[in-house]
Amino acid sequence: MNCATGPEFMTDHIRTLAQLARTRVACVPNAGLPDENGRYLETPEMLARTLARFGENGWLNLLGGCCGTHRGHIARLAEIAPRLAPRPIPTRRRSSLSGVDPLEIGDDVRPVIVGERTNVLGSKKFRDLIALEKWGRGRGDRPGAGEAGPRTWWTSPPNRPTGTRWPTSAASSRC
Repeated sequence: MNCATGPEFMTDHIRTLAQLARTRVACVPNAGLPDENGRYLETPEMLARTLARFGENGWLNLLGGCCGTHRGHIARLAEIAPRLAPRPIPTRRRSSLSGVDPLEIGDDVRPVIVGERTNVLGSKKFRDLIALEKWGRGRGDRPGAGEAGPRTWWTSPPNRPTGTRWPTSAASSRC
């Protein structure tokens, strides 16, 4: 993960990447967020402290500095890097999908039917089903599929009102 913010705001993202990635994880943050004058106020010690914590948690394979960092930041990172063990690269293979919520596909959740978006503006069929209040059909569930039937996973949740017409948006929010 590069640039964007200071490292503290990257904590959740780096932790999640470390849990999910089957490759190396890098964290190369800015020296904080710039102030109103465009200055980055995070000191080398502040940057190093946060990246050391990431490394001690086993989340990193590479660390560095982006916007607002200077020789002092990089020198401090060079001091802490040798004492941090690199994150082991997972060997377990898995299938994962990401959207609003992550989904790991295992033998216990098969088959999985993936729908692109439940958007009343992007699909006439979906809009018509929502207008007819056929909520289950609109979500993609097959009638009679039963408890062990196919799982449906959407990259955008069916209860998000995405239409620009209020009656349609209100109807989609009731699914």
